[in-house]
Amino acid sequence: MFRDWSALTDAELLSRARHEGFTVLLTTDKRLAREQAPLSIAVIALDDNRWSALRSAVDRIATAIEEIEAGQHRELAIRR
Repeated sequence: MFRDWSALTDAELLSRARHEGFTVLLTTDKRLAREQAPLSIAVIALDDNRWSALRSAVDRIATAIEEIEAGQHRELAIRR
């Protein structure tokens, strides 16, 4: 389901995601988590948003999602 949250501030985005039941946010915005501490959900910042890079790193991304806990921030390098 598409949600047009592009006009939300970072704080609003995290709050809305938590309210709608999300537990993890994947983003390429490495500053988002640092600027919004404490976090209401887990945030994983990826260093690439190209489909080919994401597709090749899907197992690592899935593992990061499984391992991260609420309120944590993690940066995941997927560029090769």
